[in-house]
Amino acid sequence: MRELGDTVAAVLGRRALRSVPVMLVLTAAAALEWWPGCGGASQNVSRELIRKSLRSTICSPAKIERTLGLPSTSMLRDGVADEIAWLQRESLL
Repeated sequence: MRELGDTVAAVLGRRALRSVPVMLVLTAAAALEWWPGCGGASQNVSRELIRKSLRSTICSPAKIERTLGLPSTSMLRDGVADEIAWLQRESLL
C-alpha cells in the first residue's frame, strides 16, 4: 500500500503522505465504530479494513501469462499514470 500511495503521489506531482502509526489509526477506527451516529459496520473506515490494507499484496502475473500466452510488461508507475490520465479525461479527478 505504501508503494502504491507513493506512486500515485509521484504521478500527480505531489509529495508522498507521511506515515501514521498503525496503533493510532486502529484506535481512531475503533472510536468511530463505537461512537453513536458514525455508521457502525457501514462506515468507510474500520479496523478490519485497516488490517486488510496492511497485508502484503504482492501478486504474480505468472498464471495469467501462462493462460493467455502473453507476457505482462506493465510497470506500476505506468499503470497508475494511465489510470490517472483516464480519470482526468473523464473529469473524475
